[in-house]
Order: sequence, then structure tokens, then C-alpha cells
Amino acid sequence: LFPVAGDGLQVTSEEIHIEIDAEQPLTPLYQFKNTYIICTDGQELVLIDQHAAHERIIYDKLGTENVERRAQELLIPETIEVNPKEIIVLQENLDYLKKQGFDLEEFGNNSFILRSVPALASKGSPKQLLTDIISELQELGKSVQLEVKQENIRKLIACHGAIKAGDQLTLQEMNQLIKDLYATENPLTCPHGRPTMVRITEEDLAKRFGR
Repeated sequence: LFPVAGDGLQVTSEEIHIEIDAEQPLTPLYQFKNTYIICTDGQELVLIDQHAAHERIIYDKLGTENVERRAQELLIPETIEVNPKEIIVLQENLDYLKKQGFDLEEFGNNSFILRSVPALASKGSPKQLLTDIISELQELGKSVQLEVKQENIRKLIACHGAIKAGDQLTLQEMNQLIKDLYATENPLTCPHGRPTMVRITEEDLAKRFGR
């Protein structure tokens, strides 16, 4: 049995059989504080930051031409109020936003109607996501290359759509997260450069226990 959630850790006295395969080299043992997944590869302990890991997965999917980039239509379209400078920013990047799954339509002189968002970011607040994207694009300015702007948009979409710290996962969900993470080009860091996992060796443990 694997304990998978909660603050207390309980393990039976029976030996736990660990199965490792090539596609998923880590086996989840426990979800600590609903934020970190404690795993093993049979040799070391590995702690995975579930938010950073899911960010990497979504970011990579957004960069490929596949079905994962489909849009998720909002049940109730949201109206986004914008100032003149923000209107220009949206207009300049509208094609790329639509390509990523945003359905935006100008409504009046100072607002847009948001009808859909990227399916991979549909769990968060649509209005907040778009507001953050506008702020990021304004901060970058016009002099920044288009590729950099698009990359930053992908990072924001990935951050908003990713599993959050505090989200409880089932064992099946943890297994799928690990499998998807190892299918990415760079499973060791999130799009912002933070590590997705930390390894603890037997030697590390021996030092902590004064062996």
C-alpha cells in the first residue's frame, strides 16, 4: 500500500515492491503536503514539485502542433476592460493568442469579450490569465523580439493551467504526471528555470543520520 495524501506518513511493515520501467523511471510513494511527490527510482529518493513539473508538461505541449492546443469555450463569456495602451498590445498579439486558444473580440471602445481560452489553462481564472498576459507584454515593450513575447505567453499559460501547490492527487494522477514529465524535452526544470525535482542519495541520508 502507498500512502498518498495527508500530513502523517504510515507505511506497513511489509516490504514495498518497487517496479521501475523505462518510460516512467520513478515510482511515487507519497504526496507530502499536497505539494511534493516523494518518489524512488530504486536507488535514490526523488522529491518532485508537482506545480513545476506540470508547468513543464503544459509548456512543451503548447509549443507543438497537436490536439492539446485546442480551445476551451467559456460557459459564460467574460468582458475584459482595457485602456488604450492595452488595446494596442492585444491587437499586436491577437493572432498568436488566437493560435493558442484565446477567442477575443473587440467590444466597444475599451473592452474585449473573451469567449475561449487554451484548454490546457482552463482550470484557472480566464480573466486573470489574460490580464497577466497583457501586463507581461506591456512590461516587455515593443523592442523585444516576437519569439520572446510568444515564449513568455506560453510560460504564463502553463503557470495558470498547472496543478497548484495544495492540490491533492491520486496515485494514478501522480503516475501520469511523472510519465508526462519524462516525455518532455527537459524534465529537470520548469519553463522559468526552477528545478522540478530534487534527488536525495543514500549518502545524503547517511550524512544526516551521522553514519
